[in-house]
Amino acid sequence: MIHEDPVIRVLSDNYLTVEFGDVIDLRENFRLQAAGRVIDGMKIDGVIEAVPHLRSLGIVFDRARTSLDRLRAAVTEALASAESVDRITSRLFRIPVWYDDPFSAALAEHFKVENNLEFMAQANGLTPDEVIACHTGTDFWIAAVGFVPGCFWAYPLDESKALTAPKYAIPRDRTPSRTVALAGLTTTIYPYPGPGGYQCIGRSAVHLYQARPEGRDPLFPEDGVLVRPGDRHRYHSVDALEYEAIRERVRSGDYAFDLKEEEIDVESFLAENETGGAQNATPRQNVKAVS
Repeated sequence: MIHEDPVIRVLSDNYLTVEFGDVIDLRENFRLQAAGRVIDGMKIDGVIEAVPHLRSLGIVFDRARTSLDRLRAAVTEALASAESVDRITSRLFRIPVWYDDPFSAALAEHFKVENNLEFMAQANGLTPDEVIACHTGTDFWIAAVGFVPGCFWAYPLDESKALTAPKYAIPRDRTPSRTVALAGLTTTIYPYPGPGGYQCIGRSAVHLYQARPEGRDPLFPEDGVLVRPGDRHRYHSVDALEYEAIRERVRSGDYAFDLKEEEIDVESFLAENETGGAQNATPRQNVKAVS
Protein backbone atom coordinates (compact mmCIF):
# COMPACT_ATOMS: atom_id res chain seq x y z
CA MET A 1 0.00 0.00 0.00
CA ILE A 2 1.24 3.50 -0.88
CA HIS A 3 0.57 6.07 1.86
CA GLU A 4 -1.71 8.94 0.86
CA ASP A 5 0.81 11.24 2.54
CA PRO A 6 4.40 10.19 3.34
CA VAL A 7 4.87 9.25 6.99
CA ILE A 8 7.78 10.81 8.89
CA ARG A 9 9.15 8.57 11.64
CA VAL A 10 11.88 9.50 14.13
CA LEU A 11 14.00 6.38 14.68
CA SER A 12 16.82 7.72 16.87
CA ASP A 13 18.41 10.90 18.19
CA ASN A 14 19.94 11.60 14.80
CA TYR A 15 17.93 9.65 12.23
CA LEU A 16 14.47 9.84 10.74
CA THR A 17 12.78 8.23 7.77
CA VAL A 18 10.13 9.38 5.36
CA GLU A 19 8.06 6.31 4.42
CA PHE A 20 6.21 6.36 1.10
CA GLY A 21 4.46 3.02 1.58
CA ASP A 22 4.96 -0.61 2.51
CA VAL A 23 5.56 -1.87 -1.04
CA ILE A 24 8.28 -1.18 -3.59
CA ASP A 25 6.89 1.05 -6.33
CA LEU A 26 8.89 2.59 -9.19
CA ARG A 27 6.90 5.84 -9.22
CA GLU A 28 7.37 6.32 -5.48
CA ASN A 29 11.07 5.43 -5.74
CA PHE A 30 11.44 8.20 -8.32
CA ARG A 31 9.66 10.55 -5.95
CA LEU A 32 11.72 9.69 -2.87
CA GLN A 33 14.96 9.96 -4.86
CA ALA A 34 13.86 13.34 -6.19
CA ALA A 35 13.05 14.45 -2.62
CA GLY A 36 16.49 13.31 -1.49
CA ARG A 37 18.13 15.39 -4.21
CA VAL A 38 16.04 18.42 -3.24
CA ILE A 39 17.11 18.02 0.40
CA ASP A 40 20.76 17.77 -0.65
CA GLY A 41 20.35 20.94 -2.70
CA MET A 42 18.74 22.83 0.18
CA LYS A 43 21.98 22.58 2.21
CA ILE A 44 20.00 22.41 5.46
CA ASP A 45 22.13 23.18 8.48
CA GLY A 46 22.44 20.03 10.58
CA VAL A 47 21.49 17.57 7.82
CA ILE A 48 24.42 15.21 7.28
CA GLU A 49 23.02 12.93 4.59
CA ALA A 50 19.81 11.99 2.77
CA VAL A 51 19.73 8.26 1.97
CA PRO A 52 17.20 6.96 -0.60
CA HIS A 53 16.12 3.37 -0.02
CA LEU A 54 13.55 1.04 -1.57
CA ARG A 55 10.41 2.60 -0.11
CA SER A 56 11.71 5.28 2.25
CA LEU A 57 14.09 8.19 2.49
CA GLY A 58 16.47 8.20 5.45
CA ILE A 59 17.84 11.46 6.82
CA VAL A 60 20.87 11.55 9.12
CA PHE A 61 21.14 14.79 11.09
CA ASP A 62 23.02 16.51 13.91
CA ARG A 63 20.55 17.26 16.69
CA ALA A 64 22.90 19.89 18.14
CA ARG A 65 22.54 21.95 14.93
CA THR A 66 18.87 21.54 14.10
CA SER A 67 15.55 20.67 15.69
CA LEU A 68 12.98 18.09 14.70
CA ASP A 69 10.44 20.84 13.96
CA ARG A 70 12.84 22.60 11.57
CA LEU A 71 13.73 19.30 9.95
CA ARG A 72 10.10 18.25 9.50
CA ALA A 73 9.35 21.61 7.85
CA ALA A 74 12.29 21.21 5.46
CA VAL A 75 11.28 17.64 4.60
CA THR A 76 7.69 18.74 3.92
CA GLU A 77 9.02 21.45 1.58
CA ALA A 78 11.25 18.95 -0.23
CA LEU A 79 8.35 16.51 -0.68
CA ALA A 80 6.20 19.26 -2.19
CA SER A 81 8.99 20.11 -4.66
CA ALA A 82 9.43 16.45 -5.56
CA GLU A 83 5.73 16.16 -6.45
CA SER A 84 6.28 18.39 -9.48
CA VAL A 85 9.51 16.83 -10.73
CA ASP A 86 9.09 16.02 -14.43
CA ARG A 87 12.68 15.21 -15.36
CA ILE A 88 15.44 13.40 -13.49
CA THR A 89 19.10 12.85 -14.40
CA SER A 90 20.26 9.23 -14.50
CA ARG A 91 23.53 7.56 -15.46
CA LEU A 92 23.39 4.46 -17.66
CA PHE A 93 26.25 1.93 -17.38
CA ARG A 94 26.81 -1.04 -19.70
CA ILE A 95 28.26 -3.82 -17.54
CA PRO A 96 30.08 -6.77 -19.22
CA VAL A 97 29.10 -10.09 -17.60
CA TRP A 98 30.42 -13.62 -18.13
CA TYR A 99 27.25 -15.65 -17.58
CA ASP A 100 27.35 -19.26 -16.38
CA ASP A 101 30.96 -18.67 -15.43
CA PRO A 102 33.16 -21.31 -13.74
CA PHE A 103 33.30 -19.33 -10.49
CA SER A 104 29.51 -19.51 -10.05
CA ALA A 105 29.52 -23.18 -11.08
CA ALA A 106 32.22 -23.93 -8.49
CA LEU A 107 30.19 -22.15 -5.79
CA ALA A 108 27.14 -24.28 -6.57
CA GLU A 109 29.22 -27.46 -6.47
CA HIS A 110 30.95 -26.48 -3.22
CA PHE A 111 27.70 -25.65 -1.45
CA LYS A 112 25.96 -28.70 -2.92
CA VAL A 113 23.20 -26.87 -4.75
CA GLU A 114 22.07 -26.96 -8.37
CA ASN A 115 23.87 -24.78 -10.91
CA ASN A 116 22.25 -21.44 -10.13
CA LEU A 117 21.60 -20.42 -13.74
CA GLU A 118 19.94 -23.76 -14.48
CA PHE A 119 17.93 -23.51 -11.26
CA MET A 120 16.74 -20.03 -12.27
CA ALA A 121 15.81 -21.29 -15.72
CA GLN A 122 13.62 -24.00 -14.19
CA ALA A 123 12.07 -21.53 -11.73
CA ASN A 124 11.05 -19.22 -14.56
CA GLY A 125 10.08 -21.87 -17.14
CA LEU A 126 12.93 -20.85 -19.44
CA THR A 127 16.15 -22.25 -20.86
CA PRO A 128 19.49 -20.93 -19.52
CA ASP A 129 20.00 -19.01 -22.77
CA GLU A 130 16.57 -17.42 -22.38
CA VAL A 131 17.45 -16.38 -18.81
CA ILE A 132 20.55 -14.62 -20.14
CA ALA A 133 18.50 -13.02 -22.93
CA CYS A 134 16.02 -11.66 -20.37
CA HIS A 135 18.72 -10.40 -18.04
CA THR A 136 20.52 -8.58 -20.84
CA GLY A 137 17.29 -7.39 -22.49
CA THR A 138 16.32 -4.53 -20.18
CA ASP A 139 17.77 -1.66 -18.19
CA PHE A 140 17.86 -2.13 -14.40
CA TRP A 141 16.93 0.74 -12.07
CA ILE A 142 19.17 1.19 -9.01
CA ALA A 143 16.56 1.78 -6.33
CA ALA A 144 18.96 1.86 -3.37
CA VAL A 145 22.59 1.42 -2.38
CA GLY A 146 23.66 0.04 0.99
CA PHE A 147 23.78 -2.98 3.30
CA VAL A 148 27.55 -3.05 2.76
CA PRO A 149 29.64 -0.48 0.81
CA GLY A 150 29.02 -0.85 -2.91
CA CYS A 151 26.06 -3.24 -2.65
CA PHE A 152 22.84 -2.23 -4.43
CA TRP A 153 19.27 -3.27 -5.29
CA ALA A 154 18.49 -3.14 -9.03
CA TYR A 155 15.06 -3.85 -10.58
CA PRO A 156 14.24 -4.62 -14.24
CA LEU A 157 12.44 -1.77 -15.96
CA ASP A 158 10.81 -3.91 -18.64
CA GLU A 159 8.45 -6.19 -16.71
CA SER A 160 8.34 -8.65 -19.62
CA LYS A 161 12.03 -9.40 -18.94
CA ALA A 162 11.66 -9.83 -15.16
CA LEU A 163 13.17 -12.94 -13.57
CA THR A 164 12.66 -14.30 -10.08
CA ALA A 165 14.27 -16.86 -7.80
CA PRO A 166 14.50 -17.58 -4.07
CA LYS A 167 17.67 -17.10 -2.04
CA TYR A 168 19.78 -20.06 -0.96
CA ALA A 169 18.05 -22.02 1.81
CA ILE A 170 21.36 -21.92 3.71
CA PRO A 171 23.43 -18.80 2.92
CA ARG A 172 26.99 -19.16 1.63
CA ASP A 173 29.86 -18.17 3.87
CA ARG A 174 31.71 -16.70 0.89
CA THR A 175 31.06 -15.29 -2.56
CA PRO A 176 33.72 -13.96 -4.96
CA SER A 177 33.82 -10.24 -5.65
CA ARG A 178 32.05 -9.09 -8.83
CA THR A 179 29.61 -12.03 -8.71
CA VAL A 180 26.36 -11.08 -10.48
CA ALA A 181 23.45 -12.50 -8.52
CA LEU A 182 19.66 -12.39 -8.31
CA ALA A 183 16.99 -13.13 -5.71
CA GLY A 184 13.36 -12.09 -5.72
CA LEU A 185 13.32 -9.58 -8.56
CA THR A 186 16.57 -7.95 -7.44
CA THR A 187 19.92 -8.07 -9.17
CA THR A 188 23.15 -7.05 -7.45
CA ILE A 189 26.90 -7.40 -7.91
CA TYR A 190 28.90 -8.44 -4.85
CA PRO A 191 31.36 -5.58 -4.26
CA TYR A 192 33.95 -7.74 -2.49
CA PRO A 193 34.26 -11.33 -1.19
CA GLY A 194 31.74 -12.13 1.51
CA PRO A 195 28.76 -14.23 2.58
CA GLY A 196 25.49 -14.18 0.67
CA GLY A 197 22.39 -16.02 -0.42
CA TYR A 198 21.49 -14.67 -3.86
CA GLN A 199 21.59 -17.04 -6.86
CA CYS A 200 24.92 -16.59 -8.68
CA ILE A 201 24.45 -16.33 -12.45
CA GLY A 202 27.63 -14.70 -13.72
CA ARG A 203 30.60 -12.50 -12.98
CA SER A 204 31.14 -8.88 -13.92
CA ALA A 205 34.40 -8.12 -15.70
CA VAL A 206 34.52 -4.72 -13.98
CA HIS A 207 34.32 -3.71 -10.34
CA LEU A 208 31.91 -1.09 -9.03
CA TYR A 209 33.70 -0.59 -5.71
CA GLN A 210 37.32 0.36 -5.10
CA ALA A 211 38.26 0.51 -1.43
CA ARG A 212 41.85 1.67 -1.85
CA PRO A 213 42.56 5.14 -3.25
CA GLU A 214 45.84 3.99 -4.84
CA GLY A 215 45.32 3.63 -8.59
CA ARG A 216 41.61 4.31 -8.28
CA ASP A 217 39.76 5.19 -11.47
CA PRO A 218 38.99 8.95 -11.29
CA LEU A 219 35.34 8.15 -12.08
CA PHE A 220 35.03 6.66 -8.56
CA PRO A 221 34.18 9.06 -5.69
CA GLU A 222 36.18 9.34 -2.48
CA ASP A 223 34.23 6.56 -0.74
CA GLY A 224 35.04 4.15 -3.58
CA VAL A 225 31.38 3.38 -4.39
CA LEU A 226 30.71 3.99 -8.08
CA VAL A 227 27.02 3.00 -8.18
CA ARG A 228 24.42 5.37 -6.74
CA PRO A 229 20.62 5.48 -6.46
CA GLY A 230 19.02 6.57 -9.70
CA ASP A 231 21.64 4.93 -11.91
CA ARG A 232 20.66 2.31 -14.47
CA HIS A 233 22.56 -0.79 -15.56
CA ARG A 234 22.39 -2.62 -18.88
CA TYR A 235 24.16 -5.97 -18.60
CA HIS A 236 25.69 -7.49 -21.72
CA SER A 237 27.05 -10.99 -22.18
CA VAL A 238 30.75 -11.61 -22.87
CA ASP A 239 32.59 -14.90 -23.34
CA ALA A 240 35.70 -16.09 -21.50
CA LEU A 241 38.16 -14.44 -23.88
CA GLU A 242 36.31 -11.09 -23.82
CA TYR A 243 36.11 -11.29 -20.04
CA GLU A 244 39.86 -11.81 -19.68
CA ALA A 245 40.64 -9.03 -22.16
CA ILE A 246 38.51 -6.59 -20.16
CA ARG A 247 40.07 -7.76 -16.88
CA GLU A 248 43.53 -7.05 -18.32
CA ARG A 249 42.48 -3.54 -19.33
CA VAL A 250 41.05 -2.96 -15.84
CA ARG A 251 44.30 -4.14 -14.21
CA SER A 252 46.43 -1.93 -16.46
CA GLY A 253 44.23 1.12 -15.90
CA ASP A 254 43.19 1.31 -19.57
CA TYR A 255 39.52 0.41 -19.12
CA ALA A 256 36.94 3.17 -19.67
CA PHE A 257 33.40 2.55 -18.41
CA ASP A 258 30.66 2.56 -21.02
CA LEU A 259 28.64 5.36 -19.45
CA LYS A 260 25.99 7.86 -20.52
CA GLU A 261 24.43 10.53 -18.34
CA GLU A 262 20.89 11.14 -19.52
CA GLU A 263 17.82 13.11 -18.61
CA ILE A 264 14.64 11.07 -18.18
CA ASP A 265 11.17 12.34 -18.93
CA VAL A 266 9.56 10.90 -15.82
CA GLU A 267 5.94 10.63 -16.98
CA SER A 268 6.65 8.96 -20.34
CA PHE A 269 9.26 6.74 -18.68
CA LEU A 270 6.79 5.59 -16.02
CA ALA A 271 3.87 5.25 -18.43
CA GLU A 272 5.85 2.88 -20.63
CA ASN A 273 7.09 0.77 -17.73
CA GLU A 274 3.76 0.67 -15.88
CA THR A 275 2.31 -1.11 -18.93
CA GLY A 276 5.25 -3.52 -19.06
CA GLY A 277 6.69 -1.95 -22.21
CA ALA A 278 6.54 -3.29 -25.74
CA GLN A 279 8.69 -6.33 -26.46
CA ASN A 280 11.16 -4.28 -28.49
CA ALA A 281 10.92 -1.05 -26.50
CA THR A 282 13.28 -0.02 -23.74
CA PRO A 283 13.27 2.96 -21.34
CA ARG A 284 16.21 4.38 -23.32
CA GLN A 285 13.73 5.60 -25.90
CA ASN A 286 12.48 8.14 -23.36
CA VAL A 287 15.84 9.68 -22.46
CA LYS A 288 18.14 12.21 -24.00
CA ALA A 289 21.82 12.87 -23.42
CA VAL A 290 22.74 15.60 -20.94
CA SER A 291 25.28 17.99 -22.39
